[in-house]
Amino acid sequence: MYDPLITNERRLVREYAEFSRNLDKVVSKLGISKVNAILKQIVGSPVCEVRERQRNTALTSFTKSLCAKVFSLEEDRLLSSNVPEYREARMACYLVLRKLTHHSYEKIGEDFCRNKRHVMYYCIRGEEDYLAIPQFRKLWIDKYRRLESGVINYLIESEEDAKRRK
Repeated sequence: MYDPLITNERRLVREYAEFSRNLDKVVSKLGISKVNAILKQIVGSPVCEVRERQRNTALTSFTKSLCAKVFSLEEDRLLSSNVPEYREARMACYLVLRKLTHHSYEKIGEDFCRNKRHVMYYCIRGEEDYLAIPQFRKLWIDKYRRLESGVINYLIESEEDAKRRK
């Protein structure tokens, strides 16, 4: 007899076990202090709003610059070009910023001179068409992961710099 509660519980146990294995891999790869810094960054710590805005502006600028470098594109055309390579690069930026900063679609759109529906479309497309089925977009996934790890390293370094200044 099918019981949805038991099935859901089993699924949660499997997901938690997978999460635990993946967390162990990340800790062994980056070290516990870096993983802790990343988690603090993602969860968010109370900071003055002005410093937060400055940090977000710097993060967005860094992400754009790194994206152009990783995707081998011209940075000044990243915001304006409609060539597929540039659209895919912008999509990677949207996904990374959405994932690591939890900015709204509207906020990300402002940073890229796009409207919120545009950003929402590409975030959903990236998650469903690119990240969900990585074997079809291996080159893009590789570039996306390099961009994501570069931004994470930037966040860790900026967090360590902030601690040293205190």
